[in-house]
Amino acid sequence: MEKIKQIFTHCSLGQPLIIKPLEKNSTRNFFVKTIKGEFVITFYEKDARFRSLSELKAQQELSHYLIKKKFSVAPIVKIIKDKKTNVLIKKYLPGKAKSVPSKKQVTIFAKTFGQFHKLIQNYRPKNKVTHRWDLATTKKHLAEMIKTFPKDKFLKNIKSEFEKIHLPKTLPSGFIHEDLGRRHVLWDKEKITSFIDFERSYFAPLIYDLGQVLRGWCFHSNWQKWCNKKLANILTHYSQYREITLEEKKHLYSSIEFAVLERAFSFYLKNLLYKNEEAKVYALHSLNYILPLLRKKKEKIESIINAV
Repeated sequence: MEKIKQIFTHCSLGQPLIIKPLEKNSTRNFFVKTIKGEFVITFYEKDARFRSLSELKAQQELSHYLIKKKFSVAPIVKIIKDKKTNVLIKKYLPGKAKSVPSKKQVTIFAKTFGQFHKLIQNYRPKNKVTHRWDLATTKKHLAEMIKTFPKDKFLKNIKSEFEKIHLPKTLPSGFIHEDLGRRHVLWDKEKITSFIDFERSYFAPLIYDLGQVLRGWCFHSNWQKWCNKKLANILTHYSQYREITLEEKKHLYSSIEFAVLERAFSFYLKNLLYKNEEAKVYALHSLNYILPLLRKKKEKIESIINAV
């Protein structure tokens, strides 16, 4: 708390009146209220969630670009290099995430997501971003983990699944969000106030973003069921703002599979590196239940994709 007070005073953002964790037990994201406004401060320490100054500046470039285009995201007001960590301060935008959005809210999100992709297609910030979650980079990280844990069956199984996926690099691309699940969309009743948390953003084919969105919004009931109605709703209203090309449609189902596998691998790493049993359970569920469930519905999913 004292450190936050020092940072805000030094940056002339006002003496903090209120400081509290943005999420329960958070040690990296804090809400700060001063006489000059309300802010969010994030600390990027030297761990798996570290982001370089260049990457934080790329986020800042993106936020400036989107705001200029009248798309609602939080303005980044300060980036600081500290002794042991990098620090990002942005304005706080009110709103709450919807864990169970209504049909109307899914429609609103799909339209907003389409607008976002129309804006960021072909956009690339000047500052370099090294963190990536595309197919090639994920397979590279997986190979490194297999060298470290050569007898791990989960890693071997997921490797064989990744080998089945092909996602061309030549598809329409932009500076994607990559993690637009329901928790990263803030609402005020029936209005989206902001997309948040762009720290996984990087330049890649847009269908990587689409795959993660469809995974996050079409699975429900605690990751037990898939909803084709939500799939059709999202793709139909998204396409009103950015048309999905025929080549993208050929690979969109694979991008959903990749989204499931990439998250499974990501969560499994939390277990291997930090002994997180809850993450291991989700990773196993993704590989052994979600992926087979998705494949059972593949024909119908592809027909919906092609009909858009």
